[in-house]
Amino acid sequence: MISKGTELFFQFPSETARRILHPLEVMELEDGAITARFLEPDLTPEPEQDVLLYFEMGREFMQQSARVAAVLETEPTAIFAFQTTGDPVSAEGRECYRSRTVLLDVPVEFGGERDCPLQDISATGLAVTATARYSIGDNVPVSFTYERTAARGTVCVQSVRELDSGRIRYGLHSIGREKSDRAFRDALNKISLAVQRQQLKRLSGTG
Repeated sequence: MISKGTELFFQFPSETARRILHPLEVMELEDGAITARFLEPDLTPEPEQDVLLYFEMGREFMQQSARVAAVLETEPTAIFAFQTTGDPVSAEGRECYRSRTVLLDVPVEFGGERDCPLQDISATGLAVTATARYSIGDNVPVSFTYERTAARGTVCVQSVRELDSGRIRYGLHSIGREKSDRAFRDALNKISLAVQRQQLKRLSGTG
């Protein structure tokens, strides 16, 4: 059951293939009409946009369709109203989802640049923001640690997006078949699952 103060995960229609989830906080709730805010900057939904929500109900990860009614504020983070549509259903295969990590403050060494914030992570890749410029297809070394698990390897740049802050957001995918690359993917998977466990604990009120 969604209630005021519940943390939800929001998915833009363009991100269904990559299964990226963005955390929300419910501010008001009445008869399926919900006002919420993003917990990360640089995200704004479009009015009348059909979206997907994810949350835990009865210790099961659920998916709920919704439609954005209005964007109420955009700074410092977007606050918007939306209406749920249909009934929630089980969201299978949550281990495939890319987990958002903006709020965890995990620094990544990306190329020769230190302290590049980790934006999200999955078993096969991650995203960071940086100031250095790379092109799609470039191979770049990365290194970071989360909960005593060290991840060091090489990634391929898959997407590049310039942010209003002047930084650049890079979507990255692990590459290679050498033993060290397999160890890197194992570390990504372990960290991704640890992040998901932490997020689900927060959703259930136990973390």
